[in-house]
Amino acid sequence: MDFKKTVIDLGIPTTAAELKAEFKKEAVAQHAPFSNESDYSPLGRLFEALIIIPALYVIKLIITNLMPNAFIKTATGEALDRHGAGRNIIRKPAAKATGEITFYRDNGVNTLDVPAGTRITSPPIAGVVFELVTTQPATFDANTLTVTADVEAVEMGEKSNLATGYYSILPTPISGITRVENSVGGLTSPGADVESDDDYRLRIVDQFGLLADYHVDAVYRQIITSFPSVHTDNVFFDYDVNRGEAAANAYILLDVGEPSPEFLAQINDHINLQGNHGHGDDLQVFALPKTQHDLVFNVWLDPDLTDDDSASLLDNINNFIRCTFRENDFYQSTDEQPLTKIRPLSIYSFSVLGAELHRKFSGLSRLTHNNVDIDSGLTMPKIQSLSVIDNG
Repeated sequence: MDFKKTVIDLGIPTTAAELKAEFKKEAVAQHAPFSNESDYSPLGRLFEALIIIPALYVIKLIITNLMPNAFIKTATGEALDRHGAGRNIIRKPAAKATGEITFYRDNGVNTLDVPAGTRITSPPIAGVVFELVTTQPATFDANTLTVTADVEAVEMGEKSNLATGYYSILPTPISGITRVENSVGGLTSPGADVESDDDYRLRIVDQFGLLADYHVDAVYRQIITSFPSVHTDNVFFDYDVNRGEAAANAYILLDVGEPSPEFLAQINDHINLQGNHGHGDDLQVFALPKTQHDLVFNVWLDPDLTDDDSASLLDNINNFIRCTFRENDFYQSTDEQPLTKIRPLSIYSFSVLGAELHRKFSGLSRLTHNNVDIDSGLTMPKIQSLSVIDNG
């Protein structure tokens, strides 16, 4: 919206010259015209300091703050919070990822304790290490080779929602334990960032779809997106199900990682067992079905790079590709360096990915591949294997 144009169209002056002209016009109308109109006269400077500058400040405040914050579409920050609160929609706070992680050992004769506070980290992703910590002690029983322990992320936010297998390093080794890994669905409650203005705005707008007591898509979308890390544009409905006329499935997508069975159970319990559904409705919430893909990329790097720089660049290319498949959330899309993440009901273009890799990494000289573009349909494509081959 062009709020300045709106103000101008209403005849309100927006420049110092226009304000001075209006003031002089009013002075004449009141039979008190200025005899010395010089901008350099003491009276002229006083007039500008006491009237013109404050008036311009107020008009600018109206155009840049008051008017935009009066509308949900353009309000931001605390003003948008007030719009949401007036419609009983509260901005979702940041949250830490929580769940379970599995420890493994080769010799299971004796019991073995894993203390609370044990740290588990990811490999560096573009130089950043993500970390979980056990919140309760766990014990290997005699003659068992695995044990699961409750964990939470050290930092709040969605970046901790790494895909299966990322959390695999014990910075402080525990004697007898051979490896550690976050399994599929191990993060039972995803981490979340403070809800952005754009995501919050979509949830507020959805509130207008609550037509009396009728439960339409907007109502169920509002319920589902009240849970952490689920965004309005990441909920997909499918009515082609075989459970009756009032049946439908809702599929949810996380910006990074995938929803665990426990997380989905919480949402379904809230809708179906706590009475938050329409009469006769049968809505079930699922993770998107997965498809598996083997990807191979041949790359040629800048020959002036050192061996260490080349190895680091190969890791970064690998992590960037995995980021587009929502395995991590380290790289962000910008106007200068876009990043296109894979989505349901869309086509994932490898030529677009190649262009984005070239924009992001100046040390990447050339890239080839034989991967076929992915028409995702109502599925979530996943990487089964990824090879980034350095051709020198």
